[in-house]
Amino acid sequence: MRAKSTFDLTKEWAKDKDRYGDTDFGRSCRMALKLVEAGVPFVEVGQDNYDSHADNFVVHKASLRVLDPAWSALLDDLKDRGLSDRVMVAWMGEVGRTPQINNRAGRDHYIDGWTVCLSGGGIKGGVTVGATNADGPRREGPPVQRGRPVRHHLHGPGHQPARPAPRRSAAHLG
Repeated sequence: MRAKSTFDLTKEWAKDKDRYGDTDFGRSCRMALKLVEAGVPFVEVGQDNYDSHADNFVVHKASLRVLDPAWSALLDDLKDRGLSDRVMVAWMGEVGRTPQINNRAGRDHYIDGWTVCLSGGGIKGGVTVGATNADGPRREGPPVQRGRPVRHHLHGPGHQPARPAPRRSAAHLG
C-alpha cells in the first residue's frame, strides 16, 4: 500500500500546484520529489517540444514557461528537505542546437556542442566541460563523449555505483 500512496498527489498538489505550475510537467516534477523521498534511486521526467527547427523563440518561450516554475520548485524542495547533496538533477536534451538561426526562424541539430545543467549530488557548480569557438559553430579541443559530465559525477567521491556504467550514450538513458 505504501507504493500506491507514493503515486497519489492529491494531498500535496493543492498547496504545490502554484509553485510547480499546474501542468503535466509540474505534476511530474512534484511526483519525482515524492519518489525520491520514498527511496527511488533514479527518476526521469521528460518535457517535449524543444526540437525547434522553426519558430525557435516562440517554441522555447512557451516550453520555458512550463519548465521554469517546476524545475525551480523541485530544486528548492530538494534543498529544503536536505536532499540536494545526495540527489543530482540533470537537465539535458539529446542534441544541441545550431548557434545560427535558419530561414524558418529555427535552430537545427548541432551535435558538437550542447548544454547540460546539473544540480545537487555534491557536484561543484560553475564547471564547463568542453568548448566551442567564440561563435559556437566549431568544437575546440578534444571531443567530450556524450554522458561524460553525468558519469563523471556519478563516479566521483562519495558516489559508488553498484555496477559499472553501461557503455552507451546519454541519449539512451532512461
